[in-house]
Order: sequence, then structure tokens, then C-alpha cells
Amino acid sequence: MKRQLFTAALLGASMFTAPLMLNQSAAATRIQTIQLKDMEPNNLKPNMQALGAISPKNFLQIKGSVSRFDKTDVQYFPVLPGTKLFSFTLNARGASWGLYEDTNKNFQVDRADKLVLFNKNGSVQTSSGKRYLLRVNKSATSSSGSYSGSVYTQAVRRSVTVKVHSAKAISRFDAKIRFTKKDRADFFAELYRGNAKFPVSRTNKVNDNNSPTFSKVMSDSIAFDAKSLRYRIQLMDADAGFDDEANISPASSKSLFITYLPEKRQVLGPNGKVIGRSGQRITMQGNSGKRASITFSVNHIDR
Repeated sequence: MKRQLFTAALLGASMFTAPLMLNQSAAATRIQTIQLKDMEPNNLKPNMQALGAISPKNFLQIKGSVSRFDKTDVQYFPVLPGTKLFSFTLNARGASWGLYEDTNKNFQVDRADKLVLFNKNGSVQTSSGKRYLLRVNKSATSSSGSYSGSVYTQAVRRSVTVKVHSAKAISRFDAKIRFTKKDRADFFAELYRGNAKFPVSRTNKVNDNNSPTFSKVMSDSIAFDAKSLRYRIQLMDADAGFDDEANISPASSKSLFITYLPEKRQVLGPNGKVIGRSGQRITMQGNSGKRASITFSVNHIDR
């Protein structure tokens, strides 16, 4: 059985084009460089330790050799969550190679497996849970051969979407002006990460309407492995001088604090209890001051 040399070094670069937010407080993702090197003759099954996992957090470097005493090398690459696509590069001298999808997951290349790349570098669309086998064979005309390469992974891009479908004024927000609608609210909504000062997104404004519907979907780019995301939704009444914030929370604050759990697809309210699931319309309202209600839904999209 093959033994592989594992060397890991943490680099300060990030694989994500969108900011990584885990509970809105995580640092940038660190990439682990993994070097896989064949150390001695092996049989036709790979090392089961699976050191070469294909993941957005890993950059794989592969190196090995074949000879008349060690004609075949096989390396195993499982795909971890968050992986969308990987670029596979291998340079071989005195050897041929093929990358196979281990469709029957028996850790060996056989007729049931799908040949993905053969002696040609390329990119492979993939998903979590798949397995790949790299098989390198010594050329019949060569006494020995060598190979080296790398695997670069593209992460799934995940966005949380918050759609405020509608709002309704329960209290009067402006003074009554005869023969006009100026006493009606000019509502728009904003989405914040936790207690952040600036919103990540906002809806369109609807003028002179106490029961508006909104067309714009608010969104926030997150890391594929973010477990818990805390957001604050504000409903504002636009005024010429200073915008008024409507009370839309059953808790003590005017703003509505929610927590979204992507893997469980649950939406938690200000008290930490489940108030709905992803895609479900949820209605909440304030209990004091300038009161209003909002109907919203939370979901996430992977690209």
C-alpha cells in the first residue's frame, strides 16, 4: 500500500471572491497547501487516509515516479462540501495517466468508473461526495517515469437573499394634511449584518403608501460553510429631514433581529426560537411606538 508524505503550510490568501462571514466575525479563509509524494512501490489501491481531499480550503501538489518495479501509482481524491469545480494539471514523463470518477466508490479503477481526463489537463465540474482516482502507468518504452501536478479548486458561491414582500403601517407616521396623502408612510427596508453601521442592501422606496409591496430582493454574499448568520432588518419611513424607523420587532428594539441557519434552512427570531424555514413567508410586527408589520422570507442560493 502506498505511503504518502504529507506537508501542510497555511497561506494567507483567500479563495473567495465574496467576503467570508461566519457569524459575521470570522477572519479570511486560510488555504492549506498539501503535498502528496509517492514514497515506495504500491499496489493498485490508493492510500485510504485520503490526504488529498479536493476542497476550497486545499491546494494540492502531486509528485511521484514509476519504474519497472513500481509500474502503477493510484491516488485517491474525495470531494468535500463547497466544491463546484476543480482544475487538474499533471505533467508526466515516461508515463501515461488518467483521472477517473470512482462511481462505485470501491477505491479502484474498473469498468464502472468514468474516465474524466486522459493525458490532458482540464477543469472538472463536480460536487460534494464524489470521489476521483488518479492512475499513472509507466510507459512500455520507458524504464522509468515521473509526474508532478496540482489541483486548484473553485468554491461554491453562496448568497443569502432576504425578500421583504410587504409592510403595513399600524401607527400614523406623519401628520395629516387635508386633501393629500402626505400623512402616509414612504417606506423602504434595509438589511444589516448584526450591529453593523452600514447596510449590505436595501429595497426600493414606495412613496405615500401605508401598505406597500417591494420589488427588490436584498442579498448578502457569504462563505459556503457559514453555519449561523445574524441579520438586522430595519423598516424606514423617509422624511425630508430625518428618516423615522418603524418598530417591527416584538422584542425591545425597533429593528428586527433574525438568525439564519443555512444547513438547517431555519430562520430564528429575536428570542432565538424558530419562526420559519427558508423560502417561507414570515410576518412580524412591533409592539410600541410607531408600529408596523413586515412580511419577509429568507433563502440562500449556491452558484
